[in-house]
Amino acid sequence: MMDRVKRRTQEWPNQARIGHWLGMKPSACSRFVDSMVKQGYVKRVAGEDRRSHCIAFTPKGEKLWVRVSKEITVELDKMLEGLSGETIKTMTKALNDIEENIRSLQDGKQQKTGNTR
Repeated sequence: MMDRVKRRTQEWPNQARIGHWLGMKPSACSRFVDSMVKQGYVKRVAGEDRRSHCIAFTPKGEKLWVRVSKEITVELDKMLEGLSGETIKTMTKALNDIEENIRSLQDGKQQKTGNTR
């Protein structure tokens, strides 16, 4: 998730955005990020304003991500073996649409209950 944001925007995501993507309540996301900071995989860096902090990989986190992403790529290649490019494209679009629907449902649910993330 962090890699995807970094590649698309050249900026690191903030904690609220991470929590939203993962479907986590702010307190749970804070504990998760605190844990990752404590383990040395990420760090908090200054965001757009004083209240906002972005979450960035540390060198240790970057090294872990490179290793994990290679493993993920190998496994995905195995899963997609034999599928045409068109089938993969269709599948990817469907999965993206489903993810968007889930986020819309979560956002609507939060608006009805007054919750914010």
